[in-house]
Amino acid sequence: MTTADGNGPASPSRLAVPIRISARADYATRACAELAADPATRVSGDQIAAAQNIPLKFLLNILTELGRGNIVRSHRGNSGGYQLTRPASQITIAEILHAVEGPAARIRGFSRQELRYAGAAEHYLASWRRRARATRSRYSK
Repeated sequence: MTTADGNGPASPSRLAVPIRISARADYATRACAELAADPATRVSGDQIAAAQNIPLKFLLNILTELGRGNIVRSHRGNSGGYQLTRPASQITIAEILHAVEGPAARIRGFSRQELRYAGAAEHYLASWRRRARATRSRYSK
């Protein structure tokens, strides 16, 4: 295991910090995995909800957000359902998270570019930027 900033092996005092994943992000990634299992088939929201034990109403909102993020497309009609917009190998976890959670690197509502620290806390800004880059790199592959 390496440290969160990617600077070498982790010692017990420098272990990588786990990130917290919301139910929305968890459900979105699971829904995409369900769609990726059979990319040629249109899958209904009911089928995804049942297969992944996700509340249907919540799932339908998530699928709408994934559609706005150009990750999922919906088809109407008797043979309707949902499909990924492109092969699963071309969709990153970072894209899914961005579609349902918005920009990940916001602190108290500020982007990293807008954030300012003063005095003894100035060095924290560089730390936040390194962590954001490491997170983007990890989940964009």
